[in-house]
Amino acid sequence: MAASEDNKVFNSDILRSESDRKRAKKKYSRLFHVLNHKELGLLFDEHDEPANKAKKQARRRGLLSILFGTLALLIAAGEPLYHHLLSPWPQVLGTTAGALGVVSVAIAMGGVLFRTKKRSWLQDRLMTERLRQFHFQTFVCRIPEIFASLDAWNPSAAAEYEEREREVWFDEFRDRYENDLPARLTAMLDDEALPEIWLHECGPRPWEQTADDSSTEDVNQLFKAYRLLRVEHQLQYANWQLRFDASIKSGAPRRLNAVLYKSGFACVLGVLVLHMVIAVGVPLDLPIVQTPWLHVAALWCAISALAIRTLSEGLKPAEEIERYRSYRASIQDIARRFDAPESGPAEKHALMIEMERVSFEEMRAFLRTMNDASFVM
Repeated sequence: MAASEDNKVFNSDILRSESDRKRAKKKYSRLFHVLNHKELGLLFDEHDEPANKAKKQARRRGLLSILFGTLALLIAAGEPLYHHLLSPWPQVLGTTAGALGVVSVAIAMGGVLFRTKKRSWLQDRLMTERLRQFHFQTFVCRIPEIFASLDAWNPSAAAEYEEREREVWFDEFRDRYENDLPARLTAMLDDEALPEIWLHECGPRPWEQTADDSSTEDVNQLFKAYRLLRVEHQLQYANWQLRFDASIKSGAPRRLNAVLYKSGFACVLGVLVLHMVIAVGVPLDLPIVQTPWLHVAALWCAISALAIRTLSEGLKPAEEIERYRSYRASIQDIARRFDAPESGPAEKHALMIEMERVSFEEMRAFLRTMNDASFVM
């Protein structure tokens, strides 16, 4: 995703803190009124916090589903170890296994709360990313209006841009999205639906309309601001997501994928080793194969491998890694061409269009991946 769900620094591109605004005003003084969109930021916050909360709750329920299901299977598989115990322990353990299994299935398959939280998370995340895209598509589609707001001969040009033109665009966006998020999310997830990339009315060639009338300084500042806040920001976000963090608690996809892969491999290896011992021990009539522990341990390893596989299907770390690698490669290519000496204003503008398309497709891929994630054993 284009927005960090765990680290606030990755919302600095839309100036969500006072320090972000101070730096932007100092660096891009003439464009500050374009970069600083207070109403957009407030609406972003209204959806960002609930999205983060709903994500945690949805995943917590998924993890509980796996935990309860795994415990139910482990207790059931261990029946040879406790069936000879005095009553009522065999009955208690059997009932506990059954109850845990029912709870697991209820959470995973019929848990309305789980599905609702997951849907809420994706709807709010869709809204935050569309707000971000609305903000940066302004640089692509509203170039004539932006340069008009920089008119030194009209002291009220910037205020007119903020209070009239942009307010109208933003109200139109809110009318289309704010109260219609369920349908918008459905369209994003539907393979047959035509994607609605652009949130502004873009003329056929907005750059050519004003390029000749704009100062070189304003043109360069526009491109520098977009390069830093959009291209560089997204590149660093992809790099951050692809980090190999030492702590599994960080949720870094590469670390999580490595832990799950190694754990799953260890469980499968355990199954193979235990079955080899059984295969060798039975003909030789070894005492170890006469005890139930060996057979139960093999079952426990198999159940653990299943649980790890289910966890991987719910968290999708491998898919996350591939998506961010592809996203990073696309952004790196855009950045390289953007910085090329032969890249003029028209070429840079074309790359801005490409950047918005790439960002949109990454968002759509994220929504589909997370919508398909399942914690069902």
